[in-house]
Amino acid sequence: MEMKTYYGVIKTPAIPMTRKEYREYTNNTPDENPDEEGLLLEYKNYPSNHPNHAGRIYWETSKLTKEVYVSEIIPALPKTKLIDYQQRVVDEYAELIIKIDKLETFLNSKPENVEDLELLNLQLTAMKTYANILAHRINKF
Repeated sequence: MEMKTYYGVIKTPAIPMTRKEYREYTNNTPDENPDEEGLLLEYKNYPSNHPNHAGRIYWETSKLTKEVYVSEIIPALPKTKLIDYQQRVVDEYAELIIKIDKLETFLNSKPENVEDLELLNLQLTAMKTYANILAHRINKF
């Protein structure tokens, strides 16, 4: 299996796979919902728990996985193939996704006594539009 880098809330190697595929890959018995989709994630800053990986791997499914990693992120292009300005666009996109996630989390917490709630919602819409533009640019690299 080839690991690809994905930009989302964090930058991490990941492989889309079902829960059953992950359990088979790690030689564990499949548990509930074997067809549930998610990602095998690898965190290189943590000790390895699998002989084929330098970092700690685990499988995750969540709203975050479905909406950020799978539908909004773009597999990163190898840095050696990116021109300097292209890498800046990819980095800007990754940073913007983090900011969008934080603002959405704040707005979903139903904050009270926020004077600029309407402006914050407009800001979120603008940020998502900007992220889509960056994603289209990255797809053309």
